Amino acid sequence: MVWPSASPGVCFRSAAHDLLSSPHRRACRLLPTPSPGYPGTPDGRPGWATYLVQDGYVVYVVDRPGHGRSSFHPDILGPMAPPLSYEVCEWLFHPPAGGPAASPVSRPHAQWPGDGSDSDPAVDQFMASGGPMIADTAAAHALEQARGAELLDLARVPIALVSAEASPIAAADPVTQAFLQQGGCTVDLLRLADHGVHGNGHGMMFERNNREVLDVIVRWLAGREQA
Repeated sequence: MVWPSASPGVCFRSAAHDLLSSPHRRACRLLPTPSPGYPGTPDGRPGWATYLVQDGYVVYVVDRPGHGRSSFHPDILGPMAPPLSYEVCEWLFHPPAGGPAASPVSRPHAQWPGDGSDSDPAVDQFMASGGPMIADTAAAHALEQARGAELLDLARVPIALVSAEASPIAAADPVTQAFLQQGGCTVDLLRLADHGVHGNGHGMMFERNNREVLDVIVRWLAGREQA
C-alpha cells in the first residue's frame, strides 16, 4: 500500500509493503528503517519480519523516504549524497575495540554476524543492500519526521524503542523517547541488557542473536495486547 504526503504541492510519497501470514493472528507494524535486517540478514538468516510472519503476525514494513519502494528521485528530493562508506559502517554497526572508529561501547559488542574484517562477506552484503540518501541532511531529517508523524497519526500504535548496550547511539535513546513523548506518542524504552540480552549494537535486527532480541519485543507486544 502507498500513501501520498498530506502536504500541498509535495508529490513525494512513502510506501509500505505487507508480508502476510496465514492464518492471520494479529498485526505488528514495523516503523521506518534503512536497515536490510527485516526481511533477512546479511549472512542469509531470516530477519524480524520473516520470523513474525512465521509466528502468525501480519507485518507491515515501511520504506522511509528515498529508500526501497519509496524510491529516490533527485528532481523531488534533491542531490544524492555519496554512498555510505565502509568506515561509517564500521563505526555505526561494528565498532572495533581500538583505532579511530572505536568507542566506549565497542568492547561489549559481540553479535555482529561475521568477523568484521576487511574481507567479511557479511559486511560486503550489508553495504550492497544500501541505497542513496539525500545530500541535505537537515532536509532529509525534516522529511522523515513529517512522514513519520503522518504514519503515527494513521497507525496510532505504541512504540517500542529498543536500546542495545553496544550501540554508539544508545546514550541518545532516552532523549529520543522524551522527544516522542512530548509529541503525544506512547513510547516504552526497552533496554536489551535489562532483559538478559547482551552484546548487541546498532544493527540488532540482523545480528547473530536477532531472534533473541525479537523475543524481547514479542513479549512487550503481548503485554501491550493484554493491557
